Amino acid sequence: DEKNSAPSVSSRTSTSSQTLPPVLAHSFNNETNNTIKNQIEEDDDPSSSSSTAAKIRINFLYMSTLFAINHGCSVSCLGLANARLGSIGVWQSGVLYASYTASALFGASYFVKRFGSRNGLVLGMGMSASYVTSFFLVTLIVGKNQELVWLQNVVAIVGALVGGVGSSILWVSQGTYFSCASQLFVSNKEGEVLGNVTSRFGGNFAFVFLSFEVILRLLSTLLIETVGLSWEIIFGLYSLLSILPTISMMRVMDLERYQSLQNNNTLRPEDDGSDEASSPLHKATAALDLLRHDPKTKYLSPVNILFGLSTAFCSSVLNGEVIQKVLSDPNSTYVGLYTAITSTVAAVSSLVFGRL
Repeated sequence: DEKNSAPSVSSRTSTSSQTLPPVLAHSFNNETNNTIKNQIEEDDDPSSSSSTAAKIRINFLYMSTLFAINHGCSVSCLGLANARLGSIGVWQSGVLYASYTASALFGASYFVKRFGSRNGLVLGMGMSASYVTSFFLVTLIVGKNQELVWLQNVVAIVGALVGGVGSSILWVSQGTYFSCASQLFVSNKEGEVLGNVTSRFGGNFAFVFLSFEVILRLLSTLLIETVGLSWEIIFGLYSLLSILPTISMMRVMDLERYQSLQNNNTLRPEDDGSDEASSPLHKATAALDLLRHDPKTKYLSPVNILFGLSTAFCSSVLNGEVIQKVLSDPNSTYVGLYTAITSTVAAVSSLVFGRL
């Protein structure tokens, strides 16, 4: 019986501090458990259910905002990779997608199941920030010494490798957190249906996500045109904007622990791997198993393939070659402006489709 066998909050905290990496353990255990217990004590009164649902929605929007800022910096730099870094930018983008794909198929789901979606969001955003920071470092290296091309290449490739792994953890964590937020909102809001809430939350997330993407893509064009800032400063600003939300994400509510404590007043025990479904190998390859056995994924795959091809074409050919030649723009001033157009259309469309 899971309820009877689950450890107490204090014992689960001790276990978590041993399994989590040291940097995460200090930040996420004692403070998180105390916060969640206090929140549940406040929400024990049935009359407070509507207030709890509102808090869950606000928390979800807060998470969405932090996520959007961090990821907006990543895609803004990705769109500028070939235009600003040349051939190494193309290789960097290829390594980014390759490491993203490999880690998504082998390992990202295991981390999220093991340590939770909120912790996964923090780690994924931190690793994505390293990818953004690599642009600042590469630009700084080239500006200081043209002979350090080898160091430029190393920093760019390592940043892409780490950023790709981080992005896979980030998106798996976001999906899990999204699902948990929707379920908790429905359980605390009378008259709500999960399908409707999922659609509404999805529309809200997409609108916030794409709105910040538009703003951050436009940022480079605006700063060059209006202020005349250098690319070193612009990439440094992107780096700062990607790091600050990562730190703030530590304050986002751990909804999985909240849900477990709300249901059982205990935290769920760690999986011991005794059955096949909870084994580390199964968790690590969950996405690959889904691709192999779920027939729906076979029909969804062409969409992802076309998206990948169009993204690669836009970043490598349009941003890196066409815009510079057609607009006589060797400084890549208008790359941010043109990449923002697609994001603007997507942001407006997501808000419309989320209400259908």
